[in-house]
Amino acid sequence: MKIYTSISFDIDGNVISEESYNYDGDMSYCGGGGGKGQSSQPQYTPPPKIAELPEAPSAADESVKEAGDTERKRRQKAAGTSSTILTSGSGLTAPAKTEKKTLLGG
Repeated sequence: MKIYTSISFDIDGNVISEESYNYDGDMSYCGGGGGKGQSSQPQYTPPPKIAELPEAPSAADESVKEAGDTERKRRQKAAGTSSTILTSGSGLTAPAKTEKKTLLGG
C-alpha cells in the first residue's frame, strides 16, 4: 500500500509533487485515513459553556474615578518627596570640598 506524506496540487488539480512510501504492515496502525468510512478517531465534543462573568465597572462610574484620583495623588506625593532628598538618613559621608579653584580649573 502506498502511504502519502505530502501531495502538492496546482490550481487545476494536477499533482505537482508527492512524497510517499510503501507500507506492508498491519492496517490497524494506519490511523483512520481521510475516507468517508468509519474512523477510529474519537468524535469531537465541544468544551462546556462558561458561566457569564459580571459586568466590569465602567470608567464613568464614580467609585472608579475616585479610586483613580486617590492613586494619582498618592503617586504624586511619593514622587515629590523622593526627588528632593539627596542624602541618606546618616547625612553626607564624603568630606566637604573647601579648596578654592585655580585659574587652570583644578
